[in-house]
Amino acid sequence: MSDYRKESRARWGEAAQGWEAHAEQLRRVTMPVSTWMVDAIGPQPGYTLLELAAGPGETGFLAAEMIRPGGTLISSDIAPEMLSAAQRRAEELGLDNVRFKQIDADSSIDIEAATIDNTDFRRVLFTRQHLQLTVMSIPPGERVGWEMHDHLDQFLRIESGTGRLMLGRTGDEATEEVAVTDDWAMIIPAGTWHDVVNEGEEPLKLYSVYGPPDHPDGTVHRTKADAEAAEEEEPSEHDHHAEPPDEE
Repeated sequence: MSDYRKESRARWGEAAQGWEAHAEQLRRVTMPVSTWMVDAIGPQPGYTLLELAAGPGETGFLAAEMIRPGGTLISSDIAPEMLSAAQRRAEELGLDNVRFKQIDADSSIDIEAATIDNTDFRRVLFTRQHLQLTVMSIPPGERVGWEMHDHLDQFLRIESGTGRLMLGRTGDEATEEVAVTDDWAMIIPAGTWHDVVNEGEEPLKLYSVYGPPDHPDGTVHRTKADAEAAEEEEPSEHDHHAEPPDEE
């Protein structure tokens, strides 16, 4: 960590005590803006929300009330002291659906945070010779697509949402289907037909590790239609696609 980042973390850590001591006054001043921000995103029960640079957590805690039941707020900050103050406030409010995480939003990749924060169908975060990391957001009712890669192995992990994993030995039939949800991990060996379908009411957030890489570095597909258009424009001899067996 650079000297600047160390100094910044130290300053915010020192400020935590003052923020907590004057919490009631700060809430009165900031509450109109916090309420507007939360209303603007429209949290719903079951949502998973990530708040970056949360400080003492007051804005996120408004949302935490609204995503009950079944929803989770991840409250993050660079300073452990801020997180401690936020945790005490959550306990005071009786919030049991909040997790606390130290994240430096400027200089590090927290894969859980990056996955939940992503709104693109597919976004490549990291590419090297032998590995590639992508994050995906699958809208309700949509799917990754029935496909097979003959040249790579793939690791998938769901951070938020509910869905169905489909596997098959050929493109004509899904021989195995498994219900999947938060924290499920899936290993897809090369040559295996597969798909992940979002069967929930909120976006299905997952990340994928390819070995070797499958997409050009820096790839961003805002929607599934964008991804399909890119595949038609530059088809890969190693990637195979077909109509899903459950839609034929």
